[in-house]
Amino acid sequence: MKKNFEITLIFFFLIFTSCKKENKTVEIESSEVEFVILGTAKNGDGNKLGLHIPSLGMDNRLTSEIINGTFEFKGTLPNPERAEIAFDNELEEFNGMYSVYDVYLTKDTLRIDVTVDERDGNLYFSKKSFTDNGINSFYQKNKDKYWEAYNGLSYNPRDSILMDSLRKYVFPKVRENVIKINTEIFSDKKNTIIGLNNLKYIFDDRFVFDLNEMSKEHKKSINDYFNSIDNSYINSPDYTVVGSHIKRMNNKNFGKEFMDFSLPNIEEKETHLAEIISKNEFTVLDFWWSGCAPCRKFNQESKKHYRELKENGIEIVSISVDDGMKKWQRASEKDSIEWINLYAGSNSKIQTDYNVVAFPTTIIFDKNKQRVDFDFHKATELLKLKSKK
Repeated sequence: MKKNFEITLIFFFLIFTSCKKENKTVEIESSEVEFVILGTAKNGDGNKLGLHIPSLGMDNRLTSEIINGTFEFKGTLPNPERAEIAFDNELEEFNGMYSVYDVYLTKDTLRIDVTVDERDGNLYFSKKSFTDNGINSFYQKNKDKYWEAYNGLSYNPRDSILMDSLRKYVFPKVRENVIKINTEIFSDKKNTIIGLNNLKYIFDDRFVFDLNEMSKEHKKSINDYFNSIDNSYINSPDYTVVGSHIKRMNNKNFGKEFMDFSLPNIEEKETHLAEIISKNEFTVLDFWWSGCAPCRKFNQESKKHYRELKENGIEIVSISVDDGMKKWQRASEKDSIEWINLYAGSNSKIQTDYNVVAFPTTIIFDKNKQRVDFDFHKATELLKLKSKK
């Protein structure tokens, strides 16, 4: 889960087409945005910054080197969008932790004033201001309110006694606080791009906002927020992801049945899951990403046994949710993946539609596209699937 504190340190461990609003006909508004970011950076000369715009993908991010204490980003987007600024070398080669700063790309010129410092081998902005005449200024003034709603809450999901107590006495209050803050955000339509990001945070926190424990009133509020989002944002990756979560919240069976997706393989040829599944007795969808150690371990282990699995009618389909194709391609080459290997990316509907929240996640279907309930830890155990025929 990504949180925007003073510095956002992202740790990836157990947790990471347009979507129509339900029961509502939507006309997509075109609101082309020419965005400009002008920045000054003390102590930053020679460092390169990256601007990751989700709709363009990590491999197409914009870069700007800090020269004489200044940097600049300019571009055009079909609609306003949330983006992230980080030091480019850390985006290129993920090392387990890096600092990222959310910005909103709109028609208003964004001015950034920062000081660059280093901590534990990572660069970050120690002093900073983000100002414009609109969304970004509002966001900077109000961003801490969301996390203040948690009132310093921390928890260990593995501590069952603590979690039981938190579910009963603490989580309900946090949910109430977060809903209240979002009600304020969504009361002004121009702020719904911020609210959309907040909805993403809500669904990312599957412990506090456990769908089975949320009240009907809170679910109604979230539906109302989603349906009030400005139409110009409905092509954004954030909208797509939140839309899938909304469907699951409203329908407990959503994501449990087979859904077909077309994804590119390593040669960039589109491949339909339905075609693969129909050709094999069992198909294992393996969701992974390059920075996930257990995922890479499964790749190495599967490599030793893949031919035997294939001979027994069992196919593996690796589905990468890396935020860039280059990271996926490098890892695939290093792991010598010889089975079907597809790329979804970090903003694909497949991840949220199938409720993939931990890695690696494996989902098994038989040739009739029926989901198979089968728990395993090693690739060799997949041979026991034969008994399921």
